[in-house]
Amino acid sequence: MSSEQIITIFENWWYIFFALYLVVLFSIKDFSNKMMFIFTTLFIIGMVIGFFKLI
Repeated sequence: MSSEQIITIFENWWYIFFALYLVVLFSIKDFSNKMMFIFTTLFIIGMVIGFFKLI
């Protein structure tokens, strides 16, 4: 898997990931858990972007 292929997958499938993410977000009823989930996601996205910038 090259970084090009991974980016292509994300371009084609990001809306499915986004829909799944929203489903999980709405299924979390507790507010503090919801905040933790959002921060964790932002952290992971930051790591992925940082990783692609290094390549």
